[in-house]
Amino acid sequence: MHTTQGLVAQVGGATIPLQTDEISSHRDGSARFAVLSAQLSNVQPGEARIINIFPGAKTSSTPSVPAAPDWNLELEAQVYDANGNVTSTLVAQPQTQLATQIANNTGRRLAGAVATEYTVALPLKDKATGAPHPHLSARLHTRLVDNGQRIRTDVVMENTRTWTANPGNITYSFAVKRNGSTIYTQPKFTHYHQGVVDGFVGRAAGPGAAQHALLHGEQGGVELRLGSDYSRLSHRKAIFAPDTAPR
Repeated sequence: MHTTQGLVAQVGGATIPLQTDEISSHRDGSARFAVLSAQLSNVQPGEARIINIFPGAKTSSTPSVPAAPDWNLELEAQVYDANGNVTSTLVAQPQTQLATQIANNTGRRLAGAVATEYTVALPLKDKATGAPHPHLSARLHTRLVDNGQRIRTDVVMENTRTWTANPGNITYSFAVKRNGSTIYTQPKFTHYHQGVVDGFVGRAAGPGAAQHALLHGEQGGVELRLGSDYSRLSHRKAIFAPDTAPR
C-alpha cells in the first residue's frame, strides 16, 4: 500500500470506521507494517463478524482523548530475598507521565478517532525512599478508545538491564491497583534476568463497553489477563517461574 492509498472497511455491506497507523515503511514510501483498528457496535458475546477491507481513498482522523484520562493505575511489587523475607516494596505511578505524553504528543504509537495508544515507560521506585530500582522497570502500552472512556493497558515488567551492578533473577509478588483498589495480584514468582513478563488490564464504561467486557471475561468493571498462564509465559524463554519453595 503506497502512501497515497487508503483502506475502507465494511461489514455486511455497511462501511465502518477504520484507522490505519503505519508503523514502518519501505524505501519507496509504501507501507511495510501497519496496525488496523476498526470500530464495531452491538457485538454480542461469542458473536463473530467478517470485516471486508478494500482499497480506497486515503483519509485521516484526529485523536480525541482527555487531557487526564480516568486511568489512575498503580503498580506495586514486594521483593523477596533467598530466605523468603520481604526486602523492599516497589511502586510505579504512571498517571502523571501519561498526562504529560498526551499534552506533548510523545510516546504515541497509534493516533486517530478509533484508537490512540501511548507507551509509558518508567522505573519501579522504593516506596520508602523513592529511589529507582536498578533493574525492575515497567512499560505500559496504553490504548484509549471511545474518546478515552475505555482504556486497555498491556503491562510489561522488565528485568533486562545488564550494565548496572548485580544483575540477576528477582523474586517478587506483584499487584495492580486502580484508584487505590487492588484489581489484580500475582503471587510470588522469580523473574529471570533478561526477561519480560506481560499481560493486560483494562477499564470499561458504558453500554458499548459492557459488551466489549463480556467478550474479554471482565470482572467488576476491569479486564484481567495478567501473568496467570504459567505454561504460555514459560514458553517465552522461561521468563519467570512460579515460586514452589516449601512454606
